[in-house]
Amino acid sequence: MKTLTRKLSRTAITLVLVILAFIAIFRAWVYYTESPWTRDARFSADVVAIAPDVAGLITHVNVHDNQLVKKDQVLFTIDQPRYQKALAEAEADVAYYQVLAQEKRQEAGRRNRLGVQAMSREEIDQANNVLQTVLHQLAKAQATRDLAKLDLERTVIRAPADGWVTNLNVYAGEFITRGSTAVALVKRTLFTCRPIWKRPSWKACVRDIVPKSRRLAATGY
Repeated sequence: MKTLTRKLSRTAITLVLVILAFIAIFRAWVYYTESPWTRDARFSADVVAIAPDVAGLITHVNVHDNQLVKKDQVLFTIDQPRYQKALAEAEADVAYYQVLAQEKRQEAGRRNRLGVQAMSREEIDQANNVLQTVLHQLAKAQATRDLAKLDLERTVIRAPADGWVTNLNVYAGEFITRGSTAVALVKRTLFTCRPIWKRPSWKACVRDIVPKSRRLAATGY
């Protein structure tokens, strides 16, 4: 009798353990299929590296790291006085060659009207050649002026889109070279969050992997 009781007890204990194990496995399966979570996720955004198209001393820095900026907002300014003087000099050259071209045009026109009856063909051709040379110099001066104007405009570095300033490594008084990356801009509208496994909510994903200072306005955090 005792042997039978002992066997029944062992069988019951084994059965209970099997049932408990089944319940534990079932609950784990439900948890990982219905409400799984992970701290591993991929967060991506469109990042723009901003570099000036001109060189010079940085005179003003208008933003700070991690600041949210609007499109076309001024980030920093480079040595405007020098580029303003370069533009003024180029405009003076254009004005000079415009006056000179007008004088040479009148002289060439006068000689062409008089013709070979009043002067030699060589003198007429010389006046025409001088006019063409001055017109060429005028065109070069105008191109130089346009480039100087473009350089002056590009001394003001603006944000290309709405976003967060990051990796700001420029300071007033520093010399910056053309094409050297000064700051990066993380575009505000192109954030994506891709968890490696499913996650209960987008907000939770952003909360775990994005610093508080850069959380998306769209998440409500």
